[in-house]
Order: sequence, then C-alpha cells, then structure tokens
Amino acid sequence: GHFEAVLGLGLAFAQVEASVLISFLHQVEALGATAIRLAPGHAFFVLGLAREAAAAALGLAAALGFRIAAADPRNAIATCAGSKGCASARMETKAMAQGLVEAAPALLDGSLTVHLSGCAKGCARPKPSELTLVGAPSGYGLVVNGAANDLPSAYTDENGVKSALARLGRLVRQNKDAGESAQSCLTRLGAAHISAVFEQG
Repeated sequence: GHFEAVLGLGLAFAQVEASVLISFLHQVEALGATAIRLAPGHAFFVLGLAREAAAAALGLAAALGFRIAAADPRNAIATCAGSKGCASARMETKAMAQGLVEAAPALLDGSLTVHLSGCAKGCARPKPSELTLVGAPSGYGLVVNGAANDLPSAYTDENGVKSALARLGRLVRQNKDAGESAQSCLTRLGAAHISAVFEQG
C-alpha cells in the first residue's frame, strides 16, 4: 500500500475562524484526508493523506495561518478571545499577538510564555506568566512574573504599546549571553529593570 502521513496542526493563538476551518477541511478532504483527530494544545491531526497530498495540505495550512512547526514563535503566546469576542476585553489580542511576533521575536524562543489578556480576569492563563500584558481603561499594563489580576508594574498607552514591546525584545536581544534563553535573561535582569524599559525606554 502507499505511505500515509499524519499531519499535526495547531490553531494560532488557540482560535480559528469557522469559515477558515471549514474551507481547510473541505480542501484536505479533496486531497484524500479520511479523518480528523483532536489533540491537546489546541491542535489536531489530519489522517489518511498520501505523502504528496500531505505536503500540499501542509502548504495550505501554513497559508491559512495554522501552526505547523514546533518552533513557531506564536506557540509562546497565550491569548484570550480579546475585544472581538468578549465584552470585558480591552485589547484586540490576536492583532496584539501578531504585533508581538513582529516587534519582539527575541522574547518568543519558547522558554517563556507571554500572556496577552484582554482584561484582569486572565481567562486564557490563570497561572502566573513571565510577562503579561493586560488591557486597561487607559491602555495596557505589564505584569512581570505574575497573573493578569496582579497589579501591573508598568503602563503604556495605545500609541506606545508597539514600541514598548519592541524595547522588551531589544532588551533580551542585547543582553542575552550565548546560548541563554529569553527566560533566564529576563530573570537575571529583574522585574524593576524590565518595567523601566517597558515604560520609559
């Protein structure tokens, strides 16, 4: 018989638009997929594809924004539904996550989780994270080594958030020793230093 591949895919930021998922499923079905199995970590497996068809399905998945690699920087970000999906949220978390990937890739080496929380409830990640950005009435608060409902140690507004995130990325990039993870670099620099860079630059 022919070789069958098992294709493992993840949802970027733990969500997918229904229309995108339906379209993807129709297309992989046309490529010969026979079943879908749900997996932990907001992921799923596509079964029954021949090797060539699996390669085509992988390209399709990447184009539609699914996570296809363990080293995807988006794997290091936890987000809630955000203002598009929740009345409590004061942040469009998916857009912010995409902005974080672009502005501060040095933070997203997989050694830590950056939690983007639309409000102080912290639904996506109730436990503490190394860095949590929380939507607030006046802009965004940064919690270092805490949960979304902890008191932020630094603030920025809508206009300053992208550059504040970029400064955190630069802080890690410039201070990281050879072979050191982003997490250990931030731990070494300490919360006060991180907060000051985020707020003042």
